[in-house]
Amino acid sequence: MKACLITLFLTIFFWCHGQVDSSDHFNPLTGFIPKNTVDHLDFYKSPNGKKIDSIKILKSGWVHFSINHQKGNWVKIKNVSIAPGIKDLAHLNNNWVKTSDVWFNLSNNGAFYYVLPNDKSKKHFIDYQSVNLIEINGNWVKAKFMTNAHAEQAWFKREDLCGSPWTTCNY
Repeated sequence: MKACLITLFLTIFFWCHGQVDSSDHFNPLTGFIPKNTVDHLDFYKSPNGKKIDSIKILKSGWVHFSINHQKGNWVKIKNVSIAPGIKDLAHLNNNWVKTSDVWFNLSNNGAFYYVLPNDKSKKHFIDYQSVNLIEINGNWVKAKFMTNAHAEQAWFKREDLCGSPWTTCNY
């Protein structure tokens, strides 16, 4: 009986700790910092906290990462990489960058943008371009972009955004 209880406890324990946020695991939201927006990227221990590192972005370089969490105008990131490469960037995981520095590409085929973060909202189509992060709300991302030479803000479905600066993510 004691062995059954221990087995049950261990099964529940490992099952609970093995759970993964499926939205992050199967459809991670990735972003990038384009070389033409900043010449370096600052990493912070917490939002508005102590700066822990700054990496220089070369004229031919990009910083790429997965977004873990948003808090106000900050995102917590992981899986940081840079091209041309710096070998070890693991120390930058689970630190914070400003949302104003985070960009996404739209699909090469373009995407719909929405007035509100829901499928029933009024929508418009936009051709391929890069968009700048404002806010994350579940499977929706609010971003800034240009249309007809003026700035717009609208919501995009998460799956229509590509965080890779090296490809246009044809969907």
